[in-house]
Amino acid sequence: MRNLNPSGATGTTTRDMLGSIPASESVIVTSDHAVTDNEVTVMVKTMRQAVTVTLPRAAAHNGRQIAIRKIDAGANPVTIVAQGGEPIAGQSALGLTADGEFVSLVSDSQSWQTVLHF
Repeated sequence: MRNLNPSGATGTTTRDMLGSIPASESVIVTSDHAVTDNEVTVMVKTMRQAVTVTLPRAAAHNGRQIAIRKIDAGANPVTIVAQGGEPIAGQSALGLTADGEFVSLVSDSQSWQTVLHF
């Protein structure tokens, strides 16, 4: 792909150098869910049942960041686990129980670390 800038000069775009840029998605889930390679934000509704969100293996996704938010006042929790039993902030699982509770996680290639949790 060639890029024509306002001055009329052509050049190589970042996309040319890096190849195609993968699409990122936000999803809303109401049942157990395994995070896919394209998902960056998972919003969870728990009115009808507790929901488990499974993160991909940290070892295969070094530097990847994923955000998860509980988006309703349902009494059921969101439980976050990682494939292969990898730890999440030093624990086997992480829970979200309050409406609007949010966690941002990043892989350090061995586990998932909490960047932000409120």
